[in-house]
Amino acid sequence: MKVFIAVDNNNGMDSLVGERFGRAGYFLIYDTVGDAIVSIEKNAYQNDAQGVGIKIATLAVEKGCSAAIGPQPGPKAEEVLANAGIKMLIADKGTAREAIQHFRPQLET
Repeated sequence: MKVFIAVDNNNGMDSLVGERFGRAGYFLIYDTVGDAIVSIEKNAYQNDAQGVGIKIATLAVEKGCSAAIGPQPGPKAEEVLANAGIKMLIADKGTAREAIQHFRPQLET
C-alpha cells in the first residue's frame, strides 16, 4: 500500500509530520509492502493563495496512494480523499517513521 505523508522537512523517515496538510513543505510517499520510501517531493503548491488542500489531495490520488497521514485536511481536500477511497489518518506530531509504526495496523486492513 502506498501512503502519502505530509511532512515539514526532507529527512527521510525522520521527517517531521507537517503542521498543516496542504501547506506541508514536502510529501513523502511510503510503500508498506516493500517497507521503503517511494519518493519525497517538495510541495510546489505550498505558497499558492488558495485551493492548496484540493491540489495536494488530488496529488495523493494521482500517485496511487491508498492512505494519507498528516494533520486534519480542510473539508474540500478531505472530500477529494474520501471520494477516491483514500483513508485519512490524523497525526500532527512525530516523525514519518513513528506515524507509520503507529498506524500500521490500520494500514494493513
